[in-house]
Amino acid sequence: MRLASGYTQPVRIFYQILFSFIFFFLLLTRGSAAGNFPGDWGITGEIGVQVRSFPRDPNFEVQEHATISPSITMEVELLKEWNNGRDRFTFIPFGRWDAHDDQRSRLEIKELHWTHQEEDWSLLLGISKVFWGVTESRHLVDIINQTDSSADIDGEDKLGQPMINLTLEREWGSIDLFLLPYFRERIFPKQDARLKGLFSVRGDAAYSSSLKEWHPDWAMRYSHTFGEFDLGVSFFRGTSREPRPKEREANSKGKTVRAYYETISQFGIDLQWTRDSWLWKLEHSVTYGYRKTFWGLVAGFEHTFFQIFDTNADLGLLAEYLYDARTHNVFEAPPSADEHDIFGGVRISLNNPADSNLLAGIIMDARDGEVSALVEASHRLNQNWVFEVETRWLFATDTLSAFHDLRRDSFISARLVWYF
Repeated sequence: MRLASGYTQPVRIFYQILFSFIFFFLLLTRGSAAGNFPGDWGITGEIGVQVRSFPRDPNFEVQEHATISPSITMEVELLKEWNNGRDRFTFIPFGRWDAHDDQRSRLEIKELHWTHQEEDWSLLLGISKVFWGVTESRHLVDIINQTDSSADIDGEDKLGQPMINLTLEREWGSIDLFLLPYFRERIFPKQDARLKGLFSVRGDAAYSSSLKEWHPDWAMRYSHTFGEFDLGVSFFRGTSREPRPKEREANSKGKTVRAYYETISQFGIDLQWTRDSWLWKLEHSVTYGYRKTFWGLVAGFEHTFFQIFDTNADLGLLAEYLYDARTHNVFEAPPSADEHDIFGGVRISLNNPADSNLLAGIIMDARDGEVSALVEASHRLNQNWVFEVETRWLFATDTLSAFHDLRRDSFISARLVWYF
């Protein structure tokens, strides 16, 4: 197993030393009970076994032909609080072994940071995760953390980001200031893996900035609740988390491209209006720095019917419209599959002791009829075990779509997780 890509050699050496120390520490304290770690440390974690099934043969001859692909994950969270809870140290290492994709098999630090909390301000130093956004189908304004494209195709899996985050709390709202001193490259599936698409991404990334991954990115966000409205306004300046292809070439395993990361500016707005059982949602972004400026929009609602049929179950109906104005030319801007799309879905929460829930939806292109479907469900078997199911299916993909080269990579996934 290797360290996650996107780190220079000195950082890799630091990670190797750090992981060796942590695993040795865990070995020495293996008899301690979970939640009561020695020295007032708290420890929780999970171990998961996942099996992916690809019913169709791959689209490209170089791709792995196995229809069943297993993987194992482990995540541990170590917490330490002092100074009456005003100071906290958090460490979350993550490891995955995958039978067929070496890019998914790695050690990763999801979070490693110290946080100090005062009445009207807080400071975070280290590696952390930050989420911005309110919509369901796509998160346009969520730009702080890099995406791990080797984990899934939905863009929800994120890598830890080195940062300094100062939060100021005032009566008129909250201001978050971020300094992001180190950039992490996106992780893609390997050249012969499923879900790789037409082009495989080489490891020698290029940058528009001469500082490359050490370009000092920064961001700020204002957020506040105005009665029934939750508003967020953000600005980001730095290395784009979305690379565009550069320098195509062909080898024995197919066509490859070099990832090119440009320095961009992005302005974003996220807004949610809560009205009784309705949630009205909006995300809007404008991006500068590519060959052409473009903007995107996601807007829609979620309406919840509570205690349906005189049970504890809740049923939510979701609908959103997605628009992206970027060009089809992937050598001018990173590709997007959400140009004129409509998302519709249902969310079912049984509100039972097993915390059973399901999300199902489809995204349809309003112009060419391309359709993708998703189903995500989970059920708690007992206090420690959870069973999860996920499926993503692609139908009638358009030749210009970013999903066209994945058209035969629809999959069904089952995952069993033990929490401790």
